[in-house]
Amino acid sequence: MTEYQKMLGGQLYNAQDGELQAMHRTAMELCHALNQLNPNQKEEARALLRQLLGRTGEHFTIKSTFWCDYGRHITIGENFFCNYNCVMLDCAPITFGDNVMVAPNCGFYTAAHPLDHTLRDEELEYAKPITVGDSVWIGGGVTVLPGVTRRSCIELLKDWGYEVVEGKIAIADIMAAAREGKLEEVFGTGTAAVVSPVKELVWKGEHAYIGDGKIGPVTQKLYDTMTGMQWGKIPDTKGWIVPVEKKY
Repeated sequence: MTEYQKMLGGQLYNAQDGELQAMHRTAMELCHALNQLNPNQKEEARALLRQLLGRTGEHFTIKSTFWCDYGRHITIGENFFCNYNCVMLDCAPITFGDNVMVAPNCGFYTAAHPLDHTLRDEELEYAKPITVGDSVWIGGGVTVLPGVTRRSCIELLKDWGYEVVEGKIAIADIMAAAREGKLEEVFGTGTAAVVSPVKELVWKGEHAYIGDGKIGPVTQKLYDTMTGMQWGKIPDTKGWIVPVEKKY
């Protein structure tokens, strides 16, 4: 197995490998050329980005300066916008959905280093993918770390036999479901794998009360499972938890 295959497989690999270094130099040259362009050279910038990135939508904007490790592992959806000074360490895939906005000075870092210093001393590292869904706004100065996705709840619900539909939904539709008595539970979840129940929605002066102010059974089960894994109270069947040995 090559170091490149190890890298994409999430295994320990040596980033000083000749094949990886050659790909990295190519990406650095393209990033350098991109960052030297006049701001009015928008078509030239898009041409370089299409050459650099793995896949792009038809309409996208990435403002300089922009740097990445390889470029080929980055996928951006339609209407992607990225503001100044973004860094993407794409040692593993970085995937953005449609209509994503990234504010200035953000970083997306799939690269990570072993907690065992003896492995770090051997120049070994590893990478985990980053996935950002549709219609996400990432505020200024945000750092997104390896392995961050929005899929934790989705995977658990599918495992439990629920039919999961992924897609965009309007607040008007949610309020309509509440009026019709079809809205049983609402919860929010984020990159920290925290599940927070929503008991009330307010939109255009209309109030929707959910679950009689109580936490729904699905929301509670998700919360108990997530936190149980985090605290080691139940087995982590997904490989999401990385144990850290405390040394004195």
